[in-house]
Amino acid sequence: MKLFISKYALTRGIVEIEDDLPNDDFLRVKLPGAANAAIFSSKDWHTTLKAAKEAAEKQRVAKIAALKRQLNWLQELQF
Repeated sequence: MKLFISKYALTRGIVEIEDDLPNDDFLRVKLPGAANAAIFSSKDWHTTLKAAKEAAEKQRVAKIAALKRQLNWLQELQF
């Protein structure tokens, strides 16, 4: 079954893998190019590309908000 991992969407993109559906909420898999296997919780992997894209978009929006907060903090910083 195709599974989509969105945990590293902002750095590696959405990773598509072929694996069995896990019995619990955790997916244990070795990503392409990785030295060791990783464990992903149910919020980090998806059964459809649409769900993975939605999760990646949430990450993108959250990252932009965090960077805006950091920029505001830096602009207000005085020495």
